[in-house]
Amino acid sequence: MGEKILVGFLGEAGYVETKYYIEDKNNYKITKYILEALKEFVKPDKIIVITTETAKEKKIEDIDIPIIDDVKNHLGEIEILTIPEGKDIENQKEIFRRIVKFFEEYKDASFHVDVTHGFRYLPFIFFTSFVYLKNIYDINIEKIYYGNFERGKEYTPIIDLSYLLELVNWSSSVYLFNQRFDAEALSKAIVSTKINTHEQSERPTNLRKLGNALSSFSNEFLNVRPIKIANIATDIKEKISKSKEEIKKWADHLLPLFDRLAEEDFRKLSLENPETLDKENLRYQLNLIKIYVDKNLLLQAILLLREFMISYIIYAINEQEKWIDHNFRESVSGALNALDKSASKHNSEETPQNQNVMDVLQKVKNVEDIKEFIKRWDRVIEYRNIFAHCDMKENTPKNLRDFSSDIKEIVAYIEKLPHLK
Repeated sequence: MGEKILVGFLGEAGYVETKYYIEDKNNYKITKYILEALKEFVKPDKIIVITTETAKEKKIEDIDIPIIDDVKNHLGEIEILTIPEGKDIENQKEIFRRIVKFFEEYKDASFHVDVTHGFRYLPFIFFTSFVYLKNIYDINIEKIYYGNFERGKEYTPIIDLSYLLELVNWSSSVYLFNQRFDAEALSKAIVSTKINTHEQSERPTNLRKLGNALSSFSNEFLNVRPIKIANIATDIKEKISKSKEEIKKWADHLLPLFDRLAEEDFRKLSLENPETLDKENLRYQLNLIKIYVDKNLLLQAILLLREFMISYIIYAINEQEKWIDHNFRESVSGALNALDKSASKHNSEETPQNQNVMDVLQKVKNVEDIKEFIKRWDRVIEYRNIFAHCDMKENTPKNLRDFSSDIKEIVAYIEKLPHLK
């Protein structure tokens, strides 16, 4: 474990002796510098003071010495980071650069940060810098403090503002989830939701189960398993309902997210009988392909689109009971390849023309609009093989920008097919 470092700001004025305390009024420290109180409460290995040249040179009137010297008298050994005043954009950028460069050296430390005496918006720049460092090095900010001084009152509570950083973490994890249904960060945030154990004895069991379910959903979604996706999405809707009271109690900032998930995302991703191949199931798979395209997950979209087209043909020839029979699906694929006169150019996994394929082929030939269907099948197989062979083929596209629009065109065609009406 790295050092425990206490970080605070030194402004130009506003230092009044008071009784600082954290939670317990009986355990207080009389001082005019909150960092001195925090030194006693936190017991850091190192203290870093962030200040400006103006603040350092400012003198305390009654003792006629610079504030920085008085701080040293109270705190003992400290390290000083001097930053610009931040009066314009370039100054603000320089503050950010200095903070990032300075604290990179301590990326393995745990930080306790006080923002009580930050001048103007400097604490905000500092906070942004630490969020940046956390994203790069995953630095550990244990606590953020603010001394809530009120003139005329004997005691000054030191307030814990650490939840602000938690909100940033939540925002990042929610963003990742919204972008691609990647729930790893969100699940960890939910499962590790901090609880005020001095106030609450019970644990948020339903909320933790919800976090684990989101992680499972994400794995199934990114690995293109539509039956599992449908089942877990239905389960998550129920878990959100069961977790509502716990969410309000321990993580009320998540209510808008989970309300949206329940009413929009997981409603669309749920299916009552995903093991049964019917029109509803086909429409569900098609909607899932659209979601993959919208989230720019083209590999997943192509993989599912190929399987969807096989499922559609199975439904069209009235063989629904065999839709998850691997051998039968391969026979359908072989029949489609046989009808595609250009398939040999693309399909490196062409199915041998055995009797099963020939039997299926006779049925597939009679499917309505099969010629146009085969044209799209040919393109899907081409794209699928580009992905499957990791582009290790001749004459592949230079980029994948056109894939998305082409997939959308194929999906638009499929939506109009007779067995989906």
